[in-house]
Amino acid sequence: MGYRDDLYRPVHMIGYTGALNAFPSVYFFNPEDGCYGHITQQHTLPANIGRESVKDHEDYRISNEFIDGKTRNVERRNGRIFHRSRNPFVPICDSRFFPNAKTDFRCYALLAPAIVRFPEMKEWSRMGRDEREAHKRRYFPT
Repeated sequence: MGYRDDLYRPVHMIGYTGALNAFPSVYFFNPEDGCYGHITQQHTLPANIGRESVKDHEDYRISNEFIDGKTRNVERRNGRIFHRSRNPFVPICDSRFFPNAKTDFRCYALLAPAIVRFPEMKEWSRMGRDEREAHKRRYFPT
């Protein structure tokens, strides 16, 4: 069994960021309990690959916003940004965030393998602020 298999299931997939055929990040939301998370399949920081720690918050929001000259996926709690993606969010189903999105079964088939490929919580989610900064410096020395 993987980390939080109750959320990381195809039925809870709501969309992705990145190129569909190039290991995109896959986003999950359970409307019954408000839990959310994502699986990062590819990243320049190895510790940031895998399942994000699952969180729940009644004021969780996900949307696309124009930031720094580019459309990006943004996640918010209480109106404050806590995660900004490198790419825009592509919804694959109707959800409270994208109520008019059409269900795309082809995307489900292409994205679902991420659940099996990455069963563990990413190391990044277990790191404190100082550990994260040290990890960044290791891969991006100044």
